Amino acid sequence: MSHDPAADLLVVVGSQGFIGRAVVAEGGGAIEVDGPVGRSPWRLREALRSAGLHPAVLHVAGSVARHGPPDPGAYLESTRMLIEAVAEVRPSVTVITLGSIAEIVPGDSPYAVMKREQARVAAQASRALGVRWRALRLHGTIGPGQTDALVGGALVRRIRHAIAAGRPEIRLDQSEAVRDLLDVRDLARILRGLAAERDRLPTDAPLEVCSGRGRSAREIAEG
Repeated sequence: MSHDPAADLLVVVGSQGFIGRAVVAEGGGAIEVDGPVGRSPWRLREALRSAGLHPAVLHVAGSVARHGPPDPGAYLESTRMLIEAVAEVRPSVTVITLGSIAEIVPGDSPYAVMKREQARVAAQASRALGVRWRALRLHGTIGPGQTDALVGGALVRRIRHAIAAGRPEIRLDQSEAVRDLLDVRDLARILRGLAAERDRLPTDAPLEVCSGRGRSAREIAEG
């Protein structure tokens, strides 16, 4: 039997977020589900029913809210509800979640704690319900449309303000701190490729996704 690419459509949860928009814009076919599943669980169920035989679900709904602080409870509940919906509607689906390198570095920032807890919730729910779950671990992203709660967006905002005020320079705190930042458009291509090869993703540990090159805030600001 010939392979039908339409049978493997990608369902993108969080399709209007920073990463989700890039994944959809990359092309290749996607069914979009905007925002956390908890806001509209019926939309995910509809998407799963229309996604063909063996779709992948890419959970890229961010924990960084567009307006105001993130709601950890809603974020974690959304992850659990996503896996429950998959188990109910399309058990053959592979769910891919995006973790963060912050999970394994020293410190207990609210973001790191939330991402660790998301991994725990996803692992527990997927085991209990027999859903195939794969985890990725991102080092960092940068690119057009990034919120100013993150380093790239914050630099853009400060540079724009400096230009508008006629200031020739900006002051950077921790300007030599090195980060591995991957352009979100490159990340979108990587995520689509990994979703297509989901059966080959590791099952015993998250797969780290990074550029392999560290850059300081000064280098990023200087372009």
